[in-house]
Amino acid sequence: MTPLVWIQHGVLITYGAALDTALHRHHAVQLVWARGASSCLWRGGNTTGNLIIDSQVEHKLQLDEGWILLIEPQCELGVKLRQMIDGKEVVQFEPLLDPYLTEHPKSNPNTQLTPLFSALNLSLSVDPKLTST
Repeated sequence: MTPLVWIQHGVLITYGAALDTALHRHHAVQLVWARGASSCLWRGGNTTGNLIIDSQVEHKLQLDEGWILLIEPQCELGVKLRQMIDGKEVVQFEPLLDPYLTEHPKSNPNTQLTPLFSALNLSLSVDPKLTST
């Protein structure tokens, strides 16, 4: 599967698969919305499913297919996510009912990410004409 990528101020959105071969950390808060199997190993344990990984948490992610959002911790969305996880390194959030449309994303992630952001009481707007790659 060829990964798809969108960029917005403060947010990098990708759809595809991910296999981290080594533990790593990054400045961004990472939101993982799995369509297939996923697992995350970090210093505090191992978990599966849909995840929010805090900034600077060393981790190793395996994702068969799904959404990964890398979010600047100081932007509005990053601040809200960090408030939600309340100092925890990795937080699993409940699977959502009917989380995906039948089609894979093609040009605009807004429609397909709407159920996720609604369930988390967050908002995101991406203009694919200006930002998709």
